[in-house]
This record gives sequence, structure tokens and C-alpha cells, in this order.
Amino acid sequence: MKFDDGNFSSLLAKAKKENKLIFLDAYASWCGPCKLMAKISLHYNLLATIITAIL
Repeated sequence: MKFDDGNFSSLLAKAKKENKLIFLDAYASWCGPCKLMAKISLHYNLLATIITAIL
């Protein structure tokens, strides 16, 4: 799993071309679950490794 920044349209086109899924990371400052996940998933490289292993 590789985290990319960019606009959704270009990332969607890239995913379709490579026949891959999209993992969308969203955050809102007022969202309690978002704040919890931000604390839990501080290390995206570790999270990516775990998700890749599961998939």
C-alpha cells in the first residue's frame, strides 16, 4: 500500500488503470472517531504494512 496525495479524479483514474483499490483517509477536526484514529495511526508506514499483509 502506498499513500498518495492528489485530487480524487486523477487517483481514481490511476487506480482503474492499475486495477487497484483506493483507501480513502478523511479527517475532520470536530470528528471524535477521526481524532481517535489519528492517535492510533500515527505511523502510516506501519499501517500500510499491516493492511497490505491483510489484503
